[in-house]
Amino acid sequence: MRGLDARMSLSADGAMVLVVLTNEATADALDVEVLVRLAGRDGRGSVGRVAAGGAHVVAVAIGGLRAGESTSPLAAAARVDWRPADAAADAPLVSRAFAVTLRGGSGLRLEPELARIDGAGVLAVRVSSLDGRARRVRLEALSPMGLVVLSPVELEVPAGGTARAELAVGRGSAPRGSAVAVALSTQALDAAGAASAQVEFRAEPGWLPRLRPLLVATALLLVAAALFAEWRERRQPA
Repeated sequence: MRGLDARMSLSADGAMVLVVLTNEATADALDVEVLVRLAGRDGRGSVGRVAAGGAHVVAVAIGGLRAGESTSPLAAAARVDWRPADAAADAPLVSRAFAVTLRGGSGLRLEPELARIDGAGVLAVRVSSLDGRARRVRLEALSPMGLVVLSPVELEVPAGGTARAELAVGRGSAPRGSAVAVALSTQALDAAGAASAQVEFRAEPGWLPRLRPLLVATALLLVAAALFAEWRERRQPA
């Protein structure tokens, strides 16, 4: 789906994240809200309109960053919510999530597995070290609207192996049959990493297809019983 794309960079002092929003759709994006998560801290920004085919920079302040963290490896995740100008008044907002390593390269590799769920399930993520160092890392997930992902989790990543995390996922208002991207970021004192994970929602619960023949047969029996009762009532003398 075409819409807003986001690219992020860190300001020189490390206290601001610059989010470049590019509107790839044919309709303006209205009431744009930006949530940025950096090193466990959140910041918010907004813009009233991003014109179709245009771009806008939103500067998001991240409070509480300690001096010196601006030179440490950092990974950020962002969620962007907006209303397309050509959407119906009661249409839900469009929401997307993005992740990027901002500074210090990528000392950690994230390998999310595709998650296919009904109403709830698990998003599995493998985390490994790229430089042979063992680390304790914090893995966070930032999901678009309509999806709930429980995070963060702490992981012990071995020097020569892989750690695996399982994040609980729940479908909120996201429609069945849809797919959404979840922004993943992981942080250690001397390394960071980012990736995007895919969560797909099955078109209907797994048990419904097996019950459909029974439900149809039951409905037909109820209709037949109602017709028979009406026929008997009409045949009875007044």
